[in-house]
Amino acid sequence: MDAFPFYMQVFSNGVVLACYYVLVALGLNLIMGIMHIVNFAQGSVYMLSAMLLYILCVELGIHYLLSGAISIVATALLGVVMERFLFRRLLGQFLPSLVMSLGLLLAIEGAVWLRFGIISKAIPGIFPGTFRVFGASVSYERLVVIIGGLLLIGGLFLFIRHTKAGRAIRAVEQDREAAILHGIEISTICRLVFIVSFGLSAAAAFLVSPMLVIDPNIGHTPLLKGLVIIVLGGMGSVTGTLAGGFIIGFIESIAGSIFDTTIASIFSFIILMVILLIRPSGLLPYRM
Repeated sequence: MDAFPFYMQVFSNGVVLACYYVLVALGLNLIMGIMHIVNFAQGSVYMLSAMLLYILCVELGIHYLLSGAISIVATALLGVVMERFLFRRLLGQFLPSLVMSLGLLLAIEGAVWLRFGIISKAIPGIFPGTFRVFGASVSYERLVVIIGGLLLIGGLFLFIRHTKAGRAIRAVEQDREAAILHGIEISTICRLVFIVSFGLSAAAAFLVSPMLVIDPNIGHTPLLKGLVIIVLGGMGSVTGTLAGGFIIGFIESIAGSIFDTTIASIFSFIILMVILLIRPSGLLPYRM
């Protein structure tokens, strides 16, 4: 029984990490599935949203919840601008879009470095305190991440599966030409996907920023883990992304509890290589 609180602590940490990674990975996977491009700027979008949240909440003194709503809406609108003026012309062109997204990554990070410098920032949490579950101590901030993350993930699944816009996204992902023949406007779907993708990254930043330091490099980890999760779960598979995210989250939680965070990251890549040797197409290489 003495080990049970430890297992509960590892479980709660794993769910927090999984929700954090999955939100970013789902946004990446949506863009990859619809536009057939890899948006390396997705991590910078997450970072930019966190920085905007810091400006609104700390520098301007706006309430955290209102600051979060503003940052999510502003980030989603940024997705509209990027899709319309940058990525739409590169639809389906892998290499040009790759160079474009890398350029955006460097440009956004450079601009943030000029604005904020090298000193890390922090957003005060608005849910202080902890509670105990079966002997494990869980902070209210982690509980907010778990509840918010699961609600967003569940909401995306309902949106993709049970709404007209979601079915249109699935149709474009499965057969673009047939979708066009049925009257679906590809440009509208691409714009919607960017809104959802950027909104998910901003929501992830909103949920976890009070638990992490904020600097221009914070987008690297969710971007890298998001790509790992997509490859692990299967490109184009929302269900696979969810499965891959929870696998990586729990592996890192277990390894981090026994060793440290660096070793935990190594373990996640080892698991990825082993699974890809067994199933090169990923765990659930199915359609959305």
